[in-house]
Amino acid sequence: RYKRTQAEKSLVAVKDAEEKERRRIAAELHDNIGVQANAILHNSRLLNDESLEREQLVNNLQETARDMLGNLRETVWALKRTDVTCAETWIRLIHFVSQVKRNFSDIQFSISGDTPAEQKITSIRALHLMMVVKESVHNAIRHSASATISIKSSYQDEWKIIIRDQGQGFDVMAKEGQPDSNGLLNMKERAAAGHFRVIVRSVMQQGTEVEICFPV
Repeated sequence: RYKRTQAEKSLVAVKDAEEKERRRIAAELHDNIGVQANAILHNSRLLNDESLEREQLVNNLQETARDMLGNLRETVWALKRTDVTCAETWIRLIHFVSQVKRNFSDIQFSISGDTPAEQKITSIRALHLMMVVKESVHNAIRHSASATISIKSSYQDEWKIIIRDQGQGFDVMAKEGQPDSNGLLNMKERAAAGHFRVIVRSVMQQGTEVEICFPV
């Protein structure tokens, strides 16, 4: 009887893990779209209530729709690929920041730095990385009241991306224990799934920094 070598067993294990992760992400996408679609339906119904602030409801609808389309676009991109380069991933993040600039013209955004360039990573890890960066930027937009948000990339022993604002800051330890801190929890879960680290630092009235340490 044919017996698999250790290398073949390892390859099969990697492929099984990747397929399991793809199924998990597909289910996550389905769930996220369901939640966001319900939010759009709910807010659209509220528009019929003349006593409510219509401008804020419209803004909520637009923001939810943008998030839905962005998540769908990145997930489909990742699921259609096997491996991608760090440079490709960084370019997609640059495009994301360009889009955000148009929607939030009152905030000054900057994105700069070097990447591991042609170093390849799995598309699934790239997706987790991009989603953590996006979550960090969206959190800064929604909660920091900062006039500036910067995203800087560097590469020495590992790829590092730092998202920084100069806003009102928050108590990280206290926030992590609250039921409305799903954003921080999602970031940590994605980091674990993508085999990288996320460190959140924040000082009241000085701002917040999210450091992503991504081994390649």
